[in-house]
Amino acid sequence: MKKKNLVLVFLLSIFSVNLVSAKGKVESGDLVGVEYTGKLTTDGRVFDSNVGQTPLEFVVGQKSLLPKFEEALLGMKENQSKTVSIPAAEAYGTYDANKIVKVPKAKLPEKAKPGDVLTVQTPNGNFPVTFVELKEEDAFIDTNHVLAGKDLTFDIKLVSVTKAKDIKPQAAPEASPAEPKAAPAEGQGGPMTNNSEEPEVPTSPEPTTEQTPIAAPVETIPAN
Repeated sequence: MKKKNLVLVFLLSIFSVNLVSAKGKVESGDLVGVEYTGKLTTDGRVFDSNVGQTPLEFVVGQKSLLPKFEEALLGMKENQSKTVSIPAAEAYGTYDANKIVKVPKAKLPEKAKPGDVLTVQTPNGNFPVTFVELKEEDAFIDTNHVLAGKDLTFDIKLVSVTKAKDIKPQAAPEASPAEPKAAPAEGQGGPMTNNSEEPEVPTSPEPTTEQTPIAAPVETIPAN
């Protein structure tokens, strides 16, 4: 009888350990807090990091970030670290030379100069573009994402996990007019944007580095 009781206690202890372990692992629907450093795979140059700052919080599985970044968190435990490599095609897409467009110079922000990263306003939200060249009265803008064509590597640390059932619903914030933000520096972006669906560039983009947007007709440059 004692032997049977010992076996039962042993089995229950194994079940309890496995249950606790499962509860601590990230699953789809969990709220997580993450520290990360994003680097270019080719040369290791850091393009974005929140280490030492407020952890990035998001619900896994809502596809708000790069899919491969979210997938890397599945099964991780609190305080665990991991490095994940994401090829360009699964990050911000391959580079497309046909995405260089022409706008009248007069329609750009007054202080804009080649090399500046501007912001384009589209029906899908704002995204960064690069002012690449000026020819007389025409300005040429590269609408590829600043990280397009680049393989990325992320060092990730899972800081916190809140299981889906324990997430407390929050009241939706009151709607307020969006305020234009400064465009990110070259290469900046990290996992903050899910670009699995490429933003549609409108026929009248509104690149701006200031609070006053512009409206300009755009002519797409044909491929050479």
